[in-house]
Amino acid sequence: MRGGTLALLVPWIIAHGYAIFFLAALIEGSLVSTAAGVAAALGFFNVFIIIFISICGDVFADVFYYWIGHRSSNVLNSKFFRYIGVTEEKILKVKDLLHTHVNKSLLLIKLSPFMGPPGLLIVGAVHVPFRKFFKSILIISIIKAFFFVLLGYFSGVAYLQLSKVIANAQSVITIVAIILVVYFLYRKISADITKGIQ
Repeated sequence: MRGGTLALLVPWIIAHGYAIFFLAALIEGSLVSTAAGVAAALGFFNVFIIIFISICGDVFADVFYYWIGHRSSNVLNSKFFRYIGVTEEKILKVKDLLHTHVNKSLLLIKLSPFMGPPGLLIVGAVHVPFRKFFKSILIISIIKAFFFVLLGYFSGVAYLQLSKVIANAQSVITIVAIILVVYFLYRKISADITKGIQ
C-alpha cells in the first residue's frame, strides 16, 4: 500500500460518500477500506457503517466472480487460462483441493494479490457448493473488513492525537518563548534603570 495513494483516496472518499465507497470496495476492497477507516477517524463517516459496506462490497464481488465461473461451462478452457498455464491436469488438482480443503483454498485465493478474480472464477467453474463457498467467503470478508477498516481508523486516531500533541507542544514553546522574552526585557530595562539611578 503506497502512502501517496492512500493520501489521495481519503479526500476522494470523503467527497463522494458511502455509495461511491461501496462501488470502489467492489474493485479494491483493502486499500479503499483503509482509506475509509481514516475518513471515519476524522469524523466524516460512521466506522460501523464503513465496516458493513466493506463486507458487502467484498462479498458481492466474490459472489459475482463465482457466478460467472459457475454459469460458464467453458471458462476453464478459455485462452486466458491456457495463456497463464492452467492445464487439464492442474484443473483436476485444483478441483480436488477445492472440494477437500475449501476454507484453506479460499483463504489462499483471497489473500493472494493476483489470484482473486481468476481464482474465484475457477472456484465457480469447478462447482464448489455455493453454501460452502458463501460461508467461507463471508467469514474471510468479515475478518478482512475489520482488519483494514480498523487499521485506517486507528491510524487516523493516532494522527489526530499526534496533531494535538504537536499543537500543544507548539503552544508551550510559544508561551515559554514569550516568558523568556519578557524576562530578558525586564532584566535589561531594570539594569538600565539601575544604571540611571547610580
